[in-house]
Amino acid sequence: MKKRLLMCIIFVGIVFAAGCLGEEKAANSNTSMDSQTPDLIIKQSDVPGLGLWDFKFISIPKNSSYNYTAQQQGNDEETKDKKVPVGNRYVGQVSTWIDHQTQREVGVVVKNFDADSGFKEFFDSLLIRCDETMKARKWKSSENVLDFGCGSPNIGDNSFDNYIIHQDAPDVKTVGLDFSQRNYFVQITVVDKKEKSLDEAIRIATIIKSRLD
Repeated sequence: MKKRLLMCIIFVGIVFAAGCLGEEKAANSNTSMDSQTPDLIIKQSDVPGLGLWDFKFISIPKNSSYNYTAQQQGNDEETKDKKVPVGNRYVGQVSTWIDHQTQREVGVVVKNFDADSGFKEFFDSLLIRCDETMKARKWKSSENVLDFGCGSPNIGDNSFDNYIIHQDAPDVKTVGLDFSQRNYFVQITVVDKKEKSLDEAIRIATIIKSRLD
């Protein structure tokens, strides 16, 4: 279940070949966090009924730059751990929240790049591919896909969301929502009842954005 959340199921596994990103406000990227544990941007009270399944903080060597374009090209120097190692600087976090009884899931990835270069181009390309996919109904050729949709929720400086419903779980909708805010890039994944998933993803995105402002 956790693996499904953190593999960017919609973007990579269904139609698009987009990367998975995000960041957090708990600490500025220039702040030394040696051997410390930053705060999670999402709190237990933000996701009632869900428990924290796993979390990791993302850090890079202090003398390394951290930019989105390089990461998309595969030059990713991130290390993920429960604490920021000595000699590294904090640049983001990953957390997964789950209710094992109802199978509800929320995944949050938040990253703070050194600049917002490449963000607009990334979102523009997603929206173009979304339009092409919906017009051509390309998702119809994907195995076990009952319904698919995508668009922009108008959150932050740039944003994109999409959803998928599988034939073997017609009452469950998986929603992916990405947005950027200044140098921050956030990705949210929600698995919930089909009538609730998108609203829940937007609610969580709004909370995160308010903490990045």
